[in-house]
This record gives sequence, C-alpha cells and structure tokens, in this order.
Amino acid sequence: MMLTGWNLREATGDLLDRRPYSILTGKSEKLTEKLEHKLRLLDWVADAAVRLKEEGDVLAGEAYTASASHERLVENTENAKKQLESAMTSRRARP
Repeated sequence: MMLTGWNLREATGDLLDRRPYSILTGKSEKLTEKLEHKLRLLDWVADAAVRLKEEGDVLAGEAYTASASHERLVENTENAKKQLESAMTSRRARP
C-alpha cells in the first residue's frame, strides 16, 4: 500500500514538472539558485531568474536576465548560455 502511494506521488510529480531534487536525499539540489548566482556574477547582468523543471527524466529550464548594459547583448547572452550549459553538463557527469 505504501509503495503504491509512493508511485502515485512520483507519477504526479512527473506530470506536474516538479523542481529537480536528488534521488538520493529527496531534497532540492539548489541548482536553480546556483545558476542564478552564476548569471548574477556576470558584469552585464543586473538581475537574473532561472526556472528548472523535471520532465520525466529530462531536465529543462529557462533563464531570464535584466541587463545592466545593452552593449554586445547578443554576444553576452550567447556566452551566458554556453556557461550555463557547461554547468549543466558537469552536473550530469557527476556520479
């Protein structure tokens, strides 16, 4: 009975695209906060917000920035995207 309840909770969470959490601890990995911090460290970013969700076994997300400067905005945005992708790739490589 308890196992059925756990499966129902997991299935519901998958359908609702819940925030990422560690399957080992059951706690949030704080990945959203880490990525927001990484963006805010960039000199052209005034503020940043990141939304991550699990879609089954796929991690998807969106990052929003408020730029402090519009100079080289496209180039800066592309570089920020590469940095976040790199951070996500290194996350997957961890055991």
